[in-house]
Amino acid sequence: MSDLTTVLPHYNPNPRLLSLFESYSLTCADLLSLDATDVSNRCTSPLSPAPDLLEVKRFLAGLTAAFAADTPCETALQVNSRETFLTTGDETIDRLLGGGVKAGGITEFVGERFGQHLRSAIYKAAS
Repeated sequence: MSDLTTVLPHYNPNPRLLSLFESYSLTCADLLSLDATDVSNRCTSPLSPAPDLLEVKRFLAGLTAAFAADTPCETALQVNSRETFLTTGDETIDRLLGGGVKAGGITEFVGERFGQHLRSAIYKAAS
């Protein structure tokens, strides 16, 4: 039996094709990874003709769209737009920097050569 109704419970496909795919034990992974011709060929036997290829293509297009709508994913641009900050280990410096040192960026610390605050912050950030 196909796992399609388990994976996408809100998807309402063509019942005749769904029944046919279930009878040939095609899984949701099969339906998402095979092209329409392969799906049609897997559902062919001497007793039953292959399903209409256009109908299978429409079914697979609807399935792909339903799966994409049901699966939250972020684009690379959305992931890159999120700013991640690393703590310096000093709350005061983190607050002055707006949350810490920006991950993936270059931050230059400038101050007295032997200033205690700056030195401890750099040691903490490095560890």
